[in-house]
Amino acid sequence: MEPRIDHLTIPILQNRARSSDSNYLGEDLILVMDNHELGRTWFQIGQPYRPEENVFIRVKEGIAVYTVNLTRYELHPGDILVFPAFSIFSIDWVTPDQYIQFMSFRELTLAHPLMECRHYAPRENDNLRIESYLQMIWRLVSEPAFSMQAVRNLQAALLEDLDHIGSARDNTACPTRQEEVFDRFITLLNRDGGVERSIPYYADKLCLTPNRLSSIVKKASGHTVMEWINRTAIIHAKLLLKHSPMMMYEIADRLHFPNPSFFSKFFKRETGMTPAEYRQS
Repeated sequence: MEPRIDHLTIPILQNRARSSDSNYLGEDLILVMDNHELGRTWFQIGQPYRPEENVFIRVKEGIAVYTVNLTRYELHPGDILVFPAFSIFSIDWVTPDQYIQFMSFRELTLAHPLMECRHYAPRENDNLRIESYLQMIWRLVSEPAFSMQAVRNLQAALLEDLDHIGSARDNTACPTRQEEVFDRFITLLNRDGGVERSIPYYADKLCLTPNRLSSIVKKASGHTVMEWINRTAIIHAKLLLKHSPMMMYEIADRLHFPNPSFFSKFFKRETGMTPAEYRQS
């Protein structure tokens, strides 16, 4: 059996990080400017974690392999991973010379909100600019009294610039109303973790009719609401199958399926495997 998912909050990270000359451990932000211990004493190799805040990881030296929501990322010097709160990540392995920069932070106001894991491999000149953002944030939080809003503005500027230089989205125009609704829908999906699978539920949360939500999501993404809901449910079902000792009926109940048989049929329809076959794979 794979290890259970370990939930992370900022207070938990504060306890693990410990104060140092390169760590800022605040109530709304964890900032680590130069750390050798990620994947060693902070986090265990192969252990899955579910942070309640957004996460930014930048490799300064060495190589590291992460898995975020079942997708594997190999990071080289300068590479960056940014992923939203309630994602499931693990550190698969790191080289002995690995050093990283790390941020755990609350939701920010962005032109294109963080919905899924983003992997950036900036060029050398871009890396200098990214380092400048981080140094400015560090200088601010190092002051005895500072403006958290100024820090958040710098964080948002960093992420927006990453979208620009990393081509996370080609369209840099302001998001349309349609895109804003879609972004909020994805945020709700990530938060609920595949438990809610009713179109009216999400439509009500977004103050829309089910038909209107269905139309917006289809136009914004090319996929239906149910395709997004089912995709999220499958991701979380896979994580529970691999990283929890729960029985099939417990997982079915956790994900609000009416019974284990219904869950098994749904899982096989979406993946081509039964839950038991996937757990043993």
